[in-house]
Amino acid sequence: MTDHTEIVLSAVRQERKRQNALHGEQKHPLPLFVSILMGEVGEVAQEVQHCVFLNEPTWDLRNELIQVAAVAVAMAEMIDRNEDAYDATPHHNS
Repeated sequence: MTDHTEIVLSAVRQERKRQNALHGEQKHPLPLFVSILMGEVGEVAQEVQHCVFLNEPTWDLRNELIQVAAVAVAMAEMIDRNEDAYDATPHHNS
């Protein structure tokens, strides 16, 4: 992994800690979790528009991408905690 990867993964870890501090352990029904994730993806799309068309800096875009990754991690964590409920096993390789 590159130094950039480590920096980004560290930011995702910090965002997960922030999310847990705000919301506690997240235990949402899958459809709601997907809605939360898609809401974050929508914020990424909005920031891309700001960067491309308004020449705004990419810092907010990066933050939104970190939030998308953190929500996806939270969803995977929930599935791993409740694998029987979702009839899925943790997949550690793609």
